[in-house]
This record gives sequence, C-alpha cells and structure tokens, in this order.
Amino acid sequence: MKSGYVSIIGKPNTGKSTLLNRLLGTKLSITGPKPQITRNRILGILTEDDCQCYFLDTPGIIKPGYELQKLMVENILKWYHSAHNLKYAIFRYFNVAGATEKNGECHDPETHLIPLIMQVALGQKEHLDVFGSGTRDYIHVSDVADIHISVMDYLNCETYNLGRGYGISVKEMVKIAEELTGKKIPISKEHQRKGDPINLISQPDFKTKHGIISIIESAWEWHKGGGYGKN
Repeated sequence: MKSGYVSIIGKPNTGKSTLLNRLLGTKLSITGPKPQITRNRILGILTEDDCQCYFLDTPGIIKPGYELQKLMVENILKWYHSAHNLKYAIFRYFNVAGATEKNGECHDPETHLIPLIMQVALGQKEHLDVFGSGTRDYIHVSDVADIHISVMDYLNCETYNLGRGYGISVKEMVKIAEELTGKKIPISKEHQRKGDPINLISQPDFKTKHGIISIIESAWEWHKGGGYGKN
C-alpha cells in the first residue's frame, strides 16, 4: 500500500478546512465565516484500497500582527518540516535599533523610542512622552544582520532570541542620548499604559558586538545627517 502526506496551505478563510472535510467525507475541521478558526494542525487520514493519505489542515498563512498569530506561524513552519522536511529558522526579535551609514530607523507616524529621542534632540519635537518606567532590551541592526547571515549557513529548525540580555529604561536612554548629542531632551511623564509589561529582556542565543552607546550613537549620526531625506 502506498502512503504520503498532503499539506493544505494558503491564506486564511479560503476554504482549506472545507476542502479537508469534503475529501474525508466528514466534518473534521471547524469551519465558519471568520478567518483563523483553525489555530492548530488538524490531521485527517483517508484510506483507500490501495493507498493511505495523511492530510494536514493548517492555520492560514499571514503576516503576524500579534503574539498568538506569531505563535501560529511558528507552528506552521514546524509542521511543514515534519511533513516535507522544510528547513527554517525562527527569530524572536526584541528592540532592533541603531543605524548603518546608509540606513536607519524612521516610521510614519513615529512610535519607536530612539527615533523619537532623535527628533527631540534635533528640535523636531518639543519633548519626549514617557509612559511608565519599564526596561527594554535593544540590539543593533548590524548585529541582527550578522546573525541572519550566520544562521543561513546551518538552518537547523531552531528558535532564536535576538537581543543583548540587558534592559535599559527610558530615563537611562535619555541620559545617554543627552551626553552623546550634547542636546537637552525634555520629557513629559505619562501614566503606565495598560498592558505594557514592566520589563522585557531577552535570554539571547548569540553574542553581539554593539552596546547601547553604539546603538544610540549610530542612530544620532544617521538622523543628524538627514535621515531618509539625505542618506
């Protein structure tokens, strides 16, 4: 008897679970009008006289926007590896920051701490809004690039934490930025936002070359040089 795996993949709410149910002739997977009803792997087995097929129904492939979706995508990769020997690496990023000579960090609207600090230092903002006193782990973008390149040489289906393993508060960040830029950075204290964890610090899987001073210094040089407008 011949046998094999068939993975049913695609975007959310495109009929993957309905297809599995039709193929098996029974309602194995839950279906409905809302996307992402399937959150785990569903295994269905179809047995014929001369073959046996193992069907894998998986969550829809999306660009994850929150933690549950990220975990679902991680599980999808693991299931594809089990069924089809897909090689992968999972990176769990903490706060990627800093800049190279040509590329830096800039968003519209801007919500990230270091670019906001740079805007105040450059006189583009009057003050920095500070929400609470938690600590965060920052890693330089160049370290992240180096780690990606090194892992590509030995894809071994592992999960990696990308951080430095050190936390720094907003007040500490502002103090360092003032020393490096020679600019006063006024702050406006706000209440801790609901749902914000006090501390987010990694247990890093790689050693990094750059510390927090290098991160802030490189960001300052890039923003000072004109950001995306001139670099």
